[in-house]
Amino acid sequence: MLASLRDSMARRLWQSGLSIGLLSIIAVSLISSLDEAKWLNDRTPLLALAVLGFGYGSILPFTHFRARTTAISTGLLSLAVTALIIGRVLPSPQTITTWPFSDSLWLAHVRLLTLFDQLNAGLQATLHGDFDRTLHAFLIGWLTWISGVWLIWSVVRRRQALQGIVPCALVLAINIVLNGRDVSFPMLFTTSAVILIARTAFTHRIHDWETRQIDYPELITEDWTMSAAIIAALVFVLVMISTPESRRSLNDFFVALQPPAAPRPDQGSSSQ
Repeated sequence: MLASLRDSMARRLWQSGLSIGLLSIIAVSLISSLDEAKWLNDRTPLLALAVLGFGYGSILPFTHFRARTTAISTGLLSLAVTALIIGRVLPSPQTITTWPFSDSLWLAHVRLLTLFDQLNAGLQATLHGDFDRTLHAFLIGWLTWISGVWLIWSVVRRRQALQGIVPCALVLAINIVLNGRDVSFPMLFTTSAVILIARTAFTHRIHDWETRQIDYPELITEDWTMSAAIIAALVFVLVMISTPESRRSLNDFFVALQPPAAPRPDQGSSSQ
């Protein structure tokens, strides 16, 4: 009895640790890609929104709010946090401690109105086919915050990682396009995402079986681990050889393996 309980706890801890590790790799890959955003002069707001999104998402699934309440509050909070971070609305700690509270509040009010004016001007410029950094930074920052929250919610509450991976992949794709393809799609992100999708699909099926009290073999975990490892390895290789740099490296490697061409007889006689 105690041995089976101990084995069950160890298996659950290992499964939870695997999911946490995969989520951490995905978060680090997303943040690292945003840190290479060359289309922005200051990448700090985007990085801050990514960290805050994953941090808030780590707490939200363990609350007891209803899904509708959670969706509404998270949507409103995402807009507020994005506006505060992108617009740098809040005064610095030095300003708050040295200025009167009314002056600090007025400064935050002016910065917020300035952000709204910039977003309105950016929207008008975008409608005329021009690129506006402030508007794009606001939209991508909001999507980054939402992506981190939704990914962890999908894994913990819904046990379906695919729905949470898609917004994160969209953020990476937009960042790559805006960088002019100078930033490649992170291979660790792709590999970890595939394993996490397979992992949550497995846990969702196991949870459904346990809810309906359907027996299943204990060795099914080992079968899932081997299948996920093989799929992840194939995806890693495919992503690695899909980049231009990797294709050039492979071409140079195969060219180096070929033996040097032997000189033709007419070339040898002409040299004499």
